[in-house]
Amino acid sequence: MRLWILVPLLGLLALGFWLFRPEDPLAGLDAEAALELANRWARERPAVTSYLTPRHLVFQFPDGSERRVPLPEDRMAVAIAPYLRATHPCRVHFPSSCRGELAGTRLFVRVREEGGGLFFEGSLRTLENGFFELWLPRNRRYLLEVVYQGFRGTIPLETGEDAATCRTDLKLSRF
Repeated sequence: MRLWILVPLLGLLALGFWLFRPEDPLAGLDAEAALELANRWARERPAVTSYLTPRHLVFQFPDGSERRVPLPEDRMAVAIAPYLRATHPCRVHFPSSCRGELAGTRLFVRVREEGGGLFFEGSLRTLENGFFELWLPRNRRYLLEVVYQGFRGTIPLETGEDAATCRTDLKLSRF
């Protein structure tokens, strides 16, 4: 093939690849939207691994690439899976694989700050994976209470640099 044909052809191929490149589904997403996407991808794209640290939501793709979405400087996410009978030990939440017992369940949730002030009180529904997620201000201590159909449980929560992003130790007991 002659060079005068090859150069424009390569240029057209490069332009076509650039115009029709796959969209980056994480482009422009903040951490909350990225966490929602990670939860959805647990069903829709099981080959994508995602996990939550106190500073980032990390996505690992089947091609070996990795993307980190930073969490806000002033807040972090904690995923909580209350249980009645069975749980698993966990410290780092993997939206792509962590599963809790009470999937799609309506709960009453109360979060009190260490000094006793009420941070949140209301009804939440667990996700399909049995977890609910709280976005909490950093570097604080809380007391979390969950009530479900005559069962109740409480655990302390922390949001420091070494804080767990996955809490599966909230045992609900009859009251």
